[in-house]
Amino acid sequence: MKIRIGLIIAVLYMGLAVSPVSACEPAVWFAEKLAAQADMIVYGRVTDVSEDNRRATVTVHQFVGSEEAPSSIKLPATKDSRNFRDNCEDFSVKFRKNVDYIIFLKGRESAVELLSAEGLTALHVLNNEVDSSTNGHKVNVEAMMNDFSVAKNSPLQKPAPGSPAWGEPSMVPTAAFVIGTIIASAAIIWTFVRFYKK
Repeated sequence: MKIRIGLIIAVLYMGLAVSPVSACEPAVWFAEKLAAQADMIVYGRVTDVSEDNRRATVTVHQFVGSEEAPSSIKLPATKDSRNFRDNCEDFSVKFRKNVDYIIFLKGRESAVELLSAEGLTALHVLNNEVDSSTNGHKVNVEAMMNDFSVAKNSPLQKPAPGSPAWGEPSMVPTAAFVIGTIIASAAIIWTFVRFYKK
């Protein structure tokens, strides 16, 4: 009897000792750290969403980065942060139309990426204020963008009239393909005509 009780206690102890601990809390973050990791920071309004609110088009209000401020950016899609083994909530960003955000980006104009597709890549702006860290401390959005500009040693820009839209499909490769196809076809026809004339 003592052996059975001891065995049961040992099994229970081992079961409790190896129980997985789920880390279902979002990582601690600070806006300054996100900005330091980003190549570009955008303050803008989401004008269009798709793919279950994971892909957004943003009209740019202000821009911090080494390139000229775009008029708008078609963002890549965010990804669900959950994996198939946990029951945690999704900590990635889902955008809402007609809402302002500060968005942290990597890359360049031709290849814009989100700072973290599966994590925090955008901060929701409400009443001209934004959370500056996990603790919920609110900061004026214009002051935050000015701070980012100073920290990144990049000018705080507004899009100039006629500024390009990033992420829109370019017609240049399509036009080049069409022109190349026409030239190649003409060369082939010219070769056949010359060959058969002889």
